[in-house]
Amino acid sequence: MNYYRLVYSEDDGIENFIMINDYDLKGFDYRRLWRGQIIDSWQDNIELFYEKEGEVLDYTPNVLSWLILSDEVISIFNELDIRQFQAFPVKLINKFTKDKSRFSNVINITCDNSVLNWEKSDLVTWDDDPKYIKAIRNLVMDSSKLDGLPDIFRLSESKNYIIVSEQFKKKIEEKGLTGFQFLEIEIEK
Repeated sequence: MNYYRLVYSEDDGIENFIMINDYDLKGFDYRRLWRGQIIDSWQDNIELFYEKEGEVLDYTPNVLSWLILSDEVISIFNELDIRQFQAFPVKLINKFTKDKSRFSNVINITCDNSVLNWEKSDLVTWDDDPKYIKAIRNLVMDSSKLDGLPDIFRLSESKNYIIVSEQFKKKIEEKGLTGFQFLEIEIEK
């Protein structure tokens, strides 16, 4: 099976789309959603703002680097029996008109897997501790670690990397959902 890094795409042929470019998190530490930490208290009054009117993509681009996904994507999670995530409904607010008629979901992927091939990947590590990754230029997955992987997970070695299965990718494409880009990951022993 192939695996892909999930990123959002602004090249779906849609000219006018909403981009979340400002926010009021009411004191919530936005980095918790980068790490996949279980969120035990979500504030319903968190505000995510956009400035330019347009279409809400199924994967809404945003300056927070969060997964902001539509209800249609959550239905794919249910179809594939993906359970290791949290979904928090949010209102997307026009910064100027204060219109609150658009909705989406902030998604927290709560599982991670250690599948990195350290020798074949092109990594930048910290000088004082090379087991911690600063950046990944080219991710290579270890083929011996692929058994039993879920359809979506975080890379343990760099939790801001969201990896999805070919099955997940196909479901997104079959339904014609917008805002997604899938970068194929090399797999080697």
